Amino acid sequence: MRAMPRRLRVFVSSTMKDLRNERAEVVRRLQQFNFEPVNAEGWLPDGSDAWSRIEDEIESCDIFVLLLGDTYGWTPTEGPKSDESLSVTELEYNHAAGKGLPILPFFKRLGDDADRTSGDATKRDKFRESVAKWSGGRVRAHFDLASDLADSVGNAIVELISNSYLRQAIVQRAPGVARGVARTASPRPTPVRRDPPPPELIDAVKAKRIALFAGAGISMSAGFPSGSAFVERLQHDLSQADPTYSAISPASRFAGVASDFELYFGREKLVLAVAQLMELPQGTAPTPAHRLAVQLFDKIVTTNYDDLFEQAAADAKTGHTVITHEDEATVYFEGGPAKVILKLHGSIAAPSSIVLTEEDVFGLDERRRDTLRLAESFLSRGALMLGSSYRDPSVVALFDRMKRTPDHWFVAHTVQEVTRRRLAAKGVRWIESDADSLLEALTTM
Repeated sequence: MRAMPRRLRVFVSSTMKDLRNERAEVVRRLQQFNFEPVNAEGWLPDGSDAWSRIEDEIESCDIFVLLLGDTYGWTPTEGPKSDESLSVTELEYNHAAGKGLPILPFFKRLGDDADRTSGDATKRDKFRESVAKWSGGRVRAHFDLASDLADSVGNAIVELISNSYLRQAIVQRAPGVARGVARTASPRPTPVRRDPPPPELIDAVKAKRIALFAGAGISMSAGFPSGSAFVERLQHDLSQADPTYSAISPASRFAGVASDFELYFGREKLVLAVAQLMELPQGTAPTPAHRLAVQLFDKIVTTNYDDLFEQAAADAKTGHTVITHEDEATVYFEGGPAKVILKLHGSIAAPSSIVLTEEDVFGLDERRRDTLRLAESFLSRGALMLGSSYRDPSVVALFDRMKRTPDHWFVAHTVQEVTRRRLAAKGVRWIESDADSLLEALTTM
């Protein structure tokens, strides 16, 4: 049985009052990387069942991040665990350690004017020492500013899940993790409006007149890290090799950093670095959108390196043929199968095929000419775009070459005004919905 799709869950433990800004920055960075932050902000004190909730949450997580600041933290005086006279932060740490979670500790540097003599300070320092000591302790990092902390936490997690040895601590726990059971502390998503499928789209899908185009967003729903996490991984190694290396502008960020990485370490190590981040320790599985898509669409074009569409097609026995390499696209024109998953930017399973660097992107027209020509032939009559930002230069160029058709649709919860104008200029219609809801609605029409 395949694992259920989910994001990497990271429990963030810290004292509340002195590290409020730091916690917020860490949570933002985790969300930016498409990890799921879990924290007790606003829970405590929460009555007699507060500790059982904390236990549930910790045990459902993959990684435990510990932030220690100026204070020891709130100590329960009644209810569960009050007899131990320990702060909630230390109780959380002890529980995570007992459950075998990988623990990443970060200590705020104490200023010269920090309290050193009170009972709270004594407990704080004793706790720090117990975490930091080598025998049974944890390797830790120090921070001064909230922004520095967020960078360090993000980098540490990316490094952890990229390291074959360290990530085993997550993998080994995976069978015992209560997936989807814990009462998550993450804020509930704001309800969004979901437009019903337009009649014209329903007709086009029923007639098999349009193809599906899928971008990175649909894979992020399955738990894959965001592009920012991949960039962080590559930039970290570059900075280790060259301390003078600085991040490039976001405009061509991933392809640019990938190009720099290849220059320093070579193509093989670049592919390995990307592959390591795609081997999710919590497991991978197609989302409902992947499974519905292979039922609804004979032609699927995707820029994603993962194999989630392939898994969904194999599970449902839909008979889709996967086209990854240029020579496979060339042969297709001689008489190809009716159902196809076209990997526009290649597949991580076939390292020589993947498009990573600026040279790869700029050379698409030359090196993957028939792949692009095949994508255009699938999408030119009509396309439903899912998980795309419509900003990838190779994607924009592909759609620019096509004749305008009323059957080009773009699906997203919300879009920026500039994206709305981009779509309107290309004659692409926006459907305000999420992929799962829209595809499910299409299957019932």
